[in-house]
Amino acid sequence: MFYKDDYLLSFLFQKIDSFYRKRRWTACFILLVVTLVPAFMSHLNRAYELYHDAETCEKWEASQYWITAAQTYKDTGIWLVCQDASGKIVPYDQFAYADDIGHALFLSLIGKTFNVDFTPLKIIYFNAYLNLFGILLALAFFFKLRFDYIFATILFIAVYYFIFVQGYYSPHYAGLGMVSFISITPFSLLAFRYGWCHKRSALLFAISGVFLLACATLMRSVFGYFGVVTGLSILIYMMVKKWKNFKHVSTYFVLAVAIIFAWLSPKWTLMIRDKIFSVNQEYNPYEKSIWEGPHGISHNLFIGLGIVPNKWGIEYEDLSGYEFAKRVDPSVAYASNQHFKILKNLYFQYIKEDPLEILRIYYEKIKMMLKYPPLLISFLIFPIFCFSFFLKTSLTRRKELPLFLLSTVGVLFFFLQGLLAHPGRYYIGPAIFFSCIQCGILLHYFSRMIKMRHQNTLQIESC
Repeated sequence: MFYKDDYLLSFLFQKIDSFYRKRRWTACFILLVVTLVPAFMSHLNRAYELYHDAETCEKWEASQYWITAAQTYKDTGIWLVCQDASGKIVPYDQFAYADDIGHALFLSLIGKTFNVDFTPLKIIYFNAYLNLFGILLALAFFFKLRFDYIFATILFIAVYYFIFVQGYYSPHYAGLGMVSFISITPFSLLAFRYGWCHKRSALLFAISGVFLLACATLMRSVFGYFGVVTGLSILIYMMVKKWKNFKHVSTYFVLAVAIIFAWLSPKWTLMIRDKIFSVNQEYNPYEKSIWEGPHGISHNLFIGLGIVPNKWGIEYEDLSGYEFAKRVDPSVAYASNQHFKILKNLYFQYIKEDPLEILRIYYEKIKMMLKYPPLLISFLIFPIFCFSFFLKTSLTRRKELPLFLLSTVGVLFFFLQGLLAHPGRYYIGPAIFFSCIQCGILLHYFSRMIKMRHQNTLQIESC
């Protein structure tokens, strides 16, 4: 028997859906204007109230280095250098030897081009606009793929962060923008592989993502690992699938080379500076390997043990690691490759010496991390994802499963960063971007499941 109410409900749903599909971009624009724009303006106003009187970055020493580098570029025309107390030109990587070069480079270029004298407040503005650009890019990407629920969850968390998260006012923080930058290429490659949108659009997003990966790696070198590992893994998978097609394989190979080149952006940026300006002719004790990065992965691994009181007396302080290194080699230079090598050897030595103590430390760090929203959300969502495989309508459609798995890798990346380094919000917080994608995929799945059941019910009753 066919019920009139069900028919009217279905007819109304179809009309609303048809209207929305025709006016999607208009609705998107209106939604951004009434939500994200006010939140962003509120963020800028709050930053002005807090920091308009600040002339130096007392809390954020690295930010003061950025200002010094930007001013030196305006005065000398040489980028990524600073002037020491005697007025001598010093390469930025020897002046701020434990800092990434990205912010110093971009602020220098902006300052010189637009004649801007940077202050802590203007650095916050720079990070705010960088976050906004990354969020808008992610929103446009997922909206283009018709993942409206992912669009909605990312928009919600962006509005929340701009208004309520106090850490957003640190001159250091550009986490959401950078995590968006490193994600565009792998997600675009999935879109290209499965034909979720026009191939040309997916390829354009992927190429743009390579450039943005280079920018993010310059600003926070550890972020580049996610982009290069996921991007290359997807490309290798695509090469295996299309190994007989030379045109496709050659295209994928070029993209793989471009991703590696983007990951090495800090290295070749300094090489170009040295070649053009000849500012780094002397021996540089702070030249890092591409694996360690400016901060030193071995350094973070070692002092990361100091988050929890331990038998060796390690503390989560930069100089704590240096003190241990000096016991091995009193002449070692801080933040040099030799410094990092010693800490790496000590780290694995302590693992062999007392593995139970190491396990206890990491267990305590895991308990600390579980209080942060990104990991709580993901740990709640993943069992639902696994349970869906036992349902008649499982979460295994081509769009849903690859996106969910890639976003899970993103969450695990920041989980690992928090576990090995510091279980704090600056290390774990950016994972909220991937948690939002997971939430959006599940909402998309439940919506599709409800819609299919409703359609099946109508078909049964009409018979």
